[in-house]
Amino acid sequence: MERLATQVSHGFRRKGLDLSPRVIVLFMVLIAVVLALATVRVYLTARVIVSARQLQDMRAEYTGLQRENAVLELGVADHQTVPVVLERAAGMGLQLPDEFEVIDR
Repeated sequence: MERLATQVSHGFRRKGLDLSPRVIVLFMVLIAVVLALATVRVYLTARVIVSARQLQDMRAEYTGLQRENAVLELGVADHQTVPVVLERAAGMGLQLPDEFEVIDR
């Protein structure tokens, strides 16, 4: 790293800039940090986009499941109506009593 800094310093001296190797090393570290931060930002942005798509897919699936559930609830409600229950009871050999007797304790 020091050799690279010396070479860069020599190049700057040719152009009329006199920079010490320490300044050049600090400048290269700064560039490395900026590049690292940019990479992290791009990575996090990509993760947010992927998570947003997954959330959108999950919401669509949830809506579909709610609709399916509503259809099933309607089917259950249809099977619980009095005429259907009486018909099924008759199919099992049950019938309504002719007389009701209320027993009070």
